[in-house]
Amino acid sequence: MARSAACQKAGFILWLIAMAMIFAQAASAARVEGTLLGVFPGNDSASQLAADLGVPSGDVALLAKVDIGASPPDPASNDGLMLSNYTLNGGNEAVSGWWDYTGVGTVTVLVVKAGNQYAAYEYTSLLTGGMMNMGLWDTSDLNNKGVSHVSAYSLIPEPASALLLGLGLIGLAARARG
Repeated sequence: MARSAACQKAGFILWLIAMAMIFAQAASAARVEGTLLGVFPGNDSASQLAADLGVPSGDVALLAKVDIGASPPDPASNDGLMLSNYTLNGGNEAVSGWWDYTGVGTVTVLVVKAGNQYAAYEYTSLLTGGMMNMGLWDTSDLNNKGVSHVSAYSLIPEPASALLLGLGLIGLAARARG
């Protein structure tokens, strides 16, 4: 009889977790702008972004890049990254808009390049409520210059974080059994 009560309790806990995930997903449907990681001189690449962020170069992977310039097509897309709903400046250059990524992987850093510098923004599950691979971009941190291109990158999590997550899941499973 005690085993049946433990199973019911474990089932209820799993149900609560599933409901929390569903509500987090629904709450994240609103587009947000990422957290500014910094503004850097020059052009972005996986190796340059890694150096600018101070992470190993092997931990940064380019997922997609969309080049746009004056009189940009709306939407513009490449490799699963789509930019749309632009706001244009007086020179008919895009200075803000939406982004969506439907390719393989999860966007954790979005780079907006304008002029001779680029801004890197972090998108985390806490910010978006579940890594929705969509958000807002603008060039306000780049003096509202027209955007040259937008790049989507994935940062590979450090092994220690993955280890802590794994240990936490093992602990939860052990507690549910006992």
